[in-house]
Amino acid sequence: MHRIFQTFIDRLAESVDLDDLHKAMADAAAALDLRCFAYLSMPHRRGDEAQVVSTYPVAWTSHYVESHYERVDPVILRAARAPDPFEWGNGVGLSELTRRRQQFFDEAAGFGIRCGFTIPIHDGRGPVAAVTFAADARHPAFRRSVEAHAPVLQLMAMYFHAH
Repeated sequence: MHRIFQTFIDRLAESVDLDDLHKAMADAAAALDLRCFAYLSMPHRRGDEAQVVSTYPVAWTSHYVESHYERVDPVILRAARAPDPFEWGNGVGLSELTRRRQQFFDEAAGFGIRCGFTIPIHDGRGPVAAVTFAADARHPAFRRSVEAHAPVLQLMAMYFHAH
């Protein structure tokens, strides 16, 4: 674990562009048996696009940004309300969804995004951001990784956001 985290920090420090940051997080997540991640930073002004760095399918992230789904995404809405990391999906975490929000989850599921662990980032420098590690199902390996590495995942999210 120490080596994965140290390599991640070193790669962030050496990053010269968004692609380097993307690769650093993707490789660290994969080393921790986490299939995919998404970083989302809310726009500073209404009408601007959210910033997304992700290993989610490009078709999904493009559709998400173009549709301004950050406004209805139950995961992001919860992240905006509270700073504590949380799990969601398959009956965990998010309840009482509106039809629109359930439709959002149904669309995401079509791209293999059905559950996750989200770390909200409230840093006082601007709008909320969040890092989510997601999976297509609550596989035992996913759960074990999240449970074993939750504090490190939170640090990774904060370091990533700072870069």
